[in-house]
Order: sequence, then C-alpha cells, then structure tokens
Amino acid sequence: MGHNQLEGKIITLKIRYKDFKTITRSHSFDSPTNLTKVLLEEAKKVFEEWYNTNTSKIRLLGFGVSGLVKEGSSQQLLFSEPNNKNQKKLDEAYDKIKKKYGYDSLKRG
Repeated sequence: MGHNQLEGKIITLKIRYKDFKTITRSHSFDSPTNLTKVLLEEAKKVFEEWYNTNTSKIRLLGFGVSGLVKEGSSQQLLFSEPNNKNQKKLDEAYDKIKKKYGYDSLKRG
C-alpha cells in the first residue's frame, strides 16, 4: 500500500468513550502485511470482540498500523494464501486510481 511500500505487524484500535476515556485494543500478526483486506478484517474482529463485551457509547474510533518494515524484508510464510497476490494487485490498482483522481474517487464496498 502506498508509495513507501511498507508492511505492518500490529493493528491498533483507539476507542474514545462519550466521557473522553480512551482505550486501545491491538492484534499482532504472525507475519507483516500491507493487504487492505487482511488489515480491515482483523480490525473488524478486534472491534467486535470489544463491542460484544461493552455497551458504552463511543465518540471516536481510530485505526492504526505499527511495527512497520520495508515490504518483503521479513521472513515470508511458506504457505501463504493464493489470493494474496491478487489482493496485492487490487490494492495497487486502487492506490493508483486514488492518487490520479483523488482520495474520494473510489470507495470500498
């Protein structure tokens, strides 16, 4: 993703409650990734784990990726998912279109 070609190993959700109390929830991957689908699916799982145990109203939800390394610099998994190459191509095309036509030119469904 992006022009820096980085991968992240940790996703973090920042949740701020109505009363401004702030908590974070994180997940670490076995191997760094920059696949949008993988990052968003894991963020959704982390959020749902929090949501299923909490009824408080929130005012802010933030998402971040850390543990950044240069793409391809970490040890690759021996048996990676075959769809990862296709997802990577899709992410690259998505990024090129947004760079050329603007951030609001595409929305993920």
